Amino acid sequence: MAPFRAAAALALVASAVGQTTRPYGANGAEFAAGVNPPGASTSKYTLISNALGSTPASSATLNTALEDIFPEAWVQNDGVLAGPTNIGAGQRNCMISTKMPSKPRSLSFCHKFNDKACCVPQLDDENNEFFGAMTALGLSCRIRGDIREDPLAKLYCLNCDPQQPQYLRPTMAINNSTDTDNINNIEGMGVATYADGEAANNGQLNQVLVSKSWAADEFGTDPVLNGPSDRFAKCGLLVSSPCEGDAGVLNNRDRYTCGDDLFIPPDAFKVIDSNDGSVNVFESFEKMLNTPDLGTPQIDGLYYFKLVRDQQCTDAEAQASAAPDCLRTADQMTNLGISGLTTTFGSVTTYQDLVCNIDCATQSCTTAVLGRTTATATEESIMCCCYPMFDEMAFNSGSIASPSVVLSALLACLVSLLLV
Repeated sequence: MAPFRAAAALALVASAVGQTTRPYGANGAEFAAGVNPPGASTSKYTLISNALGSTPASSATLNTALEDIFPEAWVQNDGVLAGPTNIGAGQRNCMISTKMPSKPRSLSFCHKFNDKACCVPQLDDENNEFFGAMTALGLSCRIRGDIREDPLAKLYCLNCDPQQPQYLRPTMAINNSTDTDNINNIEGMGVATYADGEAANNGQLNQVLVSKSWAADEFGTDPVLNGPSDRFAKCGLLVSSPCEGDAGVLNNRDRYTCGDDLFIPPDAFKVIDSNDGSVNVFESFEKMLNTPDLGTPQIDGLYYFKLVRDQQCTDAEAQASAAPDCLRTADQMTNLGISGLTTTFGSVTTYQDLVCNIDCATQSCTTAVLGRTTATATEESIMCCCYPMFDEMAFNSGSIASPSVVLSALLACLVSLLLV
């Protein structure tokens, strides 16, 4: 009987090898037999190399720089959603470098991220310079202690935070409209309209998710936006003035090149509900964070700072909106259908379908698709379905300190105990 049992076992193995799989769930794309989905450490270099096989490749098509880039389900160029090309920021690659987070040369202002970061020392120095200019408000308003512990200093370091890619939330479908300014083409974007009727600035952009509880704890709710030790209300903030020429605002100018303006919270950012006269606390926070040249350098103006609850969505919450007030898991984004949409794909329209602009459940992922170097719009949508999504996160001050920072703190405590 042993030969028959062995033959049966071999048949089962052969059957398993030949089967297609849906690693991202029932509503995700199907992977062709023998094709492995990208793993946690799979780079674009590996996928392109597999697709090329024995075909000779030029350095322009396959170069070692691609070893530092993760495959992305979607990428953002200048804050606007695009197809999953070889280079671009998404849920895994950093906004600034468009590469995976890596160990930087020594950072000073954003020192928490010296083991792994999304920025380079030049940007770290620029964070320090611009933060110093914003808080240069006179001797009595000088920040006491370590300025790097200030909430706005931590917000500035969002551009160095290695978890920054997972703070992003795309809000437009790929190639959904040639008019990127048309907010009507965004499904359930959830950008504040501000209770007093003022339209949210840069409403066409994708979002950076920020924790509501962190903002409330750091900026203050009673009174709103009073800031640490009432500093916002009693000292204000110096915000960079726009540079203007004969034709209007001159773009691509460093902050504070053309002076500054004093903003004094809460009145400078307070949002009043026109129906009952109450202050909308979280829309006031969003209005401040999205004020031009006040938010994180090189991120503000390209992305919309969106406040959400720093809690995982229930399935019901994830199904109720394409932009819920909570954090979705990768499984919820790729498997749960969203109700009340005007744009639909197939019988079940998931968030992944909206982002990829195609019914992912009907797509097949092959080695060639995974490693595509140039693609049509349709092929980009298929690639989008074939790359994994990751659990959403909300910025809450970049509180994860590097091991070296923790060690330094422990050594400092030890020394203080020995000196007692």
